[in-house]
Amino acid sequence: MILEVLLSLSKLLAPGDDGSLQQALTLAVNEPAAYLRTHPETAERGFVEADTPSLPWLALVDGLLARGHAMEVDHRTDMEEVQWNLSKVKNYSRFSPKTRAWMESVSKMEGGGECLRALAPHAAADGLVIAVMDIDSDSYVTLILGRDDYTKATALAAKAGYILKDIREHDPND
Repeated sequence: MILEVLLSLSKLLAPGDDGSLQQALTLAVNEPAAYLRTHPETAERGFVEADTPSLPWLALVDGLLARGHAMEVDHRTDMEEVQWNLSKVKNYSRFSPKTRAWMESVSKMEGGGECLRALAPHAAADGLVIAVMDIDSDSYVTLILGRDDYTKATALAAKAGYILKDIREHDPND
């Protein structure tokens, strides 16, 4: 069941993927050691082994990061770095000019979570949700989602036993 849910989630979060993300997720679920050998970015997280229960979730995270559908920042990151990282995410263009200007005006704000929570109401005014994928670390894996996609993604993540939530509802570092 977890594979089917993660495949559905990957199709929702990485539309237009060439199928390589689904192949990676299938490998992570069915042959975790082989996945780690072929995906060193996940193995390099330092706390991941073939028997790590969250390996499929981390495979999804790293796949989304590699394809530009998510970004990851540290909890000590300032707004300037948050904005720069967000600007590399494919959905960044969905932010209004007003929201982008606001981010630039508060570039000295400190703390990754604080920055994302401060951005969230501006994103909401644009019809977007600043969503975080909880990976049990001190970083923020962040997605920019439309409201409908957010609702679907949250339900799918919960069904698989993982947390993907609006930053205003869940801070992975609390």
